[in-house]
Amino acid sequence: MLKEILLDTNPIFLKWAISKIIRWKNITSVENLIHIHGTNDRLLPIYYVKCDEKIIGGGHFMTMNKSDEINKLLANYLENE
Repeated sequence: MLKEILLDTNPIFLKWAISKIIRWKNITSVENLIHIHGTNDRLLPIYYVKCDEKIIGGGHFMTMNKSDEINKLLANYLENE
């Protein structure tokens, strides 16, 4: 699915968008925000990210193939609210 999306996306726009995302400096703090990121995300690599939780082996579409891990993680956070 990701391959199809990338093939259908203008390469100049894609390069621009990824560059803006990885260089964005957020100045707004959001309460109760949990940033979950996959360690194998090749579109937005983990070394550009400050996240709260890492999903080992998770890629950009980890909600499709790592949903059980993500659901357990979210359930744990919700139980401790």
